Amino acid sequence: MKSNRIRIEKSAILRYFYVGSMSVIILVTVLLSSIYTRSLGEEYTRKIKQLSGGIINEKKRFLRNAVERTIYLIEDERAELRYQNVGKNLSEEEIESLCIERVSRHIRNLRLIDDGYIWVNRIINYDGGDRYGRVQIHPSMPQREGTWVSTNMTDIRGNRPYEDELNGVKKDGEVYFEYYFKKINSEEIAHKLSFAKLYKPYDWIIASGVYLDDVDQLIESETRKMRRTYERHKNNSFSISLLALLLSVAVMVFFERQISRLMLSYEDEIEIYTSRLELFSITDSLTGLYNRFRLDDVFLYEVEQAQRYKRSVSLILLDLDKFKSVNDNHGHQVGDQVIREIARILKESTRVVDTVGRWGGEEFLVICAETTLEGAGILADKIRVSVEENDFPVVGSVTCSFGVSSFHPGDNEASMICRADVALYFAKENGRNRVCFEEL
Repeated sequence: MKSNRIRIEKSAILRYFYVGSMSVIILVTVLLSSIYTRSLGEEYTRKIKQLSGGIINEKKRFLRNAVERTIYLIEDERAELRYQNVGKNLSEEEIESLCIERVSRHIRNLRLIDDGYIWVNRIINYDGGDRYGRVQIHPSMPQREGTWVSTNMTDIRGNRPYEDELNGVKKDGEVYFEYYFKKINSEEIAHKLSFAKLYKPYDWIIASGVYLDDVDQLIESETRKMRRTYERHKNNSFSISLLALLLSVAVMVFFERQISRLMLSYEDEIEIYTSRLELFSITDSLTGLYNRFRLDDVFLYEVEQAQRYKRSVSLILLDLDKFKSVNDNHGHQVGDQVIREIARILKESTRVVDTVGRWGGEEFLVICAETTLEGAGILADKIRVSVEENDFPVVGSVTCSFGVSSFHPGDNEASMICRADVALYFAKENGRNRVCFEEL
């Protein structure tokens, strides 16, 4: 009887031991799985918000640069006309009228990346209302120029973009705002981010915008991918919890190590996804070169280095000559092949210290660190010759025009780009297929 009792007690002890051990394993496993799945979900959410915020900030920086370059152009044009007026006795009103005419023509012809443009509204009444202002310049819808605008106008979501714009520039002189607007050459109405700044001398609101549907689609796509990964990882954790029911106390340490290994592998996958997203956000999909947002970052850094350490930095802005005829005569696929071939030539012709990217459309930008204006000009001519001598598929010969500028004390990104753009314009006007330098 005693032995039977002992066997019963041992059996009870073993039962209690196994039940206790399994309970501990299950409790610990479920707890670890819950903590991990929650932290994994929070990590995915944080990464998506970080990516979205980074892209939005890049777009905001691009819009601000575009608008401020336009204001810099207006100021430069006014100063140039006053300088040219010495001895001509034009009235202030005639000078301003001529300036508005020239600037308006430039803005109407200006195109930014992704069919972007600058538009201008002139304020008549700073208090707002149905006729608070007129459309001064609108490259996308020239038929609207001269029409009245109202702060009571709403978009499809009930936003009042003109009211937000007017209130923002009245309060701070500038404003970012979002609304829904029709895309250029399309009936599609999409989410749009705009930046507007008041130019008080003309009572102009100068603005530019970019559509956010690409950001929304990217975030939605990556959210779906991460959600699938999250569900897969969560299911794996639950499978491990069920498997733990068959384990004994002796394998608890091993079990813990496996959980740690899985956690590390999940973190590696997150890093891989993050790296891919970061690469996507800074490269141009057609050419593989850096995109406009990445170029802005590099350019800002190089200008800061030049200002701080008195170093040289130069810009080469190049544009394909008569590229529209390539698209018109051979189609956009051939045009894309030409752009990719230009990108290849740029990669082969530039140095390790140079940063090459697609500035927009058929324009490319080369940021030449530690390089004088003369050195940048030599590099630009080398690229020009390489392009001219290259045999492009289907179209045969293609040429490019180049504008070169260099950093000077007091410069900023907008002023250097503006001078390079003016030099590029001179190259176009003087026969194309040539390199022109900035004029100070």
